[in-house]
Amino acid sequence: MARWPRLATARRALGYALGAGFTGGAATSVYLYKTDPSFERSVRFWWLSGPIVGHYLLERMRASDDDDREVRYKRLHAIHAPDARKVIEELRGMFVKVAQVMSVRPEVVPEEYRVEFRKLQDEAPPVQWDPIREVLERDLGAPVSQVFEKIEEAPLGAASIGQAHHVLWQGRQAV
Repeated sequence: MARWPRLATARRALGYALGAGFTGGAATSVYLYKTDPSFERSVRFWWLSGPIVGHYLLERMRASDDDDREVRYKRLHAIHAPDARKVIEELRGMFVKVAQVMSVRPEVVPEEYRVEFRKLQDEAPPVQWDPIREVLERDLGAPVSQVFEKIEEAPLGAASIGQAHHVLWQGRQAV
């Protein structure tokens, strides 16, 4: 009979240890998410792409043989290629550059993905004005209204790592 109280104590101690470990891990993750942009970006990447990866894994397990798996993957390519492009557009920067390279490499990704990724060659979505203004003011060391006589908030064009705005500077038109 003395064995049961010790087992209950051991289970309780294990529960406390697991709870403390989980709590510590969660606290560390929240701290990193708030303070480390690369960690936050990684979390966003997996949050957005995880369902796509999970769907492929599920269909891989369901496939009865290689031919069935290829048929299932072909269907998933059509479904998830636009989703993957949207994820890349949201994450911007390096992700867009990598997708642009993959869009011309048939040995890397299926055709459905290459078609979607080609859209990133000349259809990169613009960034909203407020983050652009903040970066400009930080880099210039002054409000944009003091540096430029006029600046168009709507971009002339956007690319994977930047965008162009029309400005009036020292009486001259500039981009």
